[in-house]
Amino acid sequence: MPGVHHKPTPELRELVKKLVVHGSSQEEMADRLGICVETLVTHYKVEVYFHLVDVNCKIEDKMYEKALSGDINAMKFWLTHRAGWAPAKSQEDKEKDQRAKNFDDFITQRKNEMSQGKVKDENANL
Repeated sequence: MPGVHHKPTPELRELVKKLVVHGSSQEEMADRLGICVETLVTHYKVEVYFHLVDVNCKIEDKMYEKALSGDINAMKFWLTHRAGWAPAKSQEDKEKDQRAKNFDDFITQRKNEMSQGKVKDENANL
């Protein structure tokens, strides 16, 4: 670590890229290479800070190409995650949402009535 000279190799650069993609912290990467974090950042700045961006861009490009080629799942994914689109809810889901809203409204109304003394709290003496 301190005082030890480190020389990056193509193999070590590839290892750092893999560790970045798999979510390793800088501390974990440095430990794996037998160096300190400062040395890691000094010698592998591009891999540490930019490789994940490059990988994400490549994956986004593939998803984009699949969507444009007619892949329905890719289209749905793109529209949902990139365009803010949400599929329409089923009638059953709409009814569940309405029941939940009605229940929330009932609870709110009941709390207001109790706080105003209009309704006695049946559970107060429990």
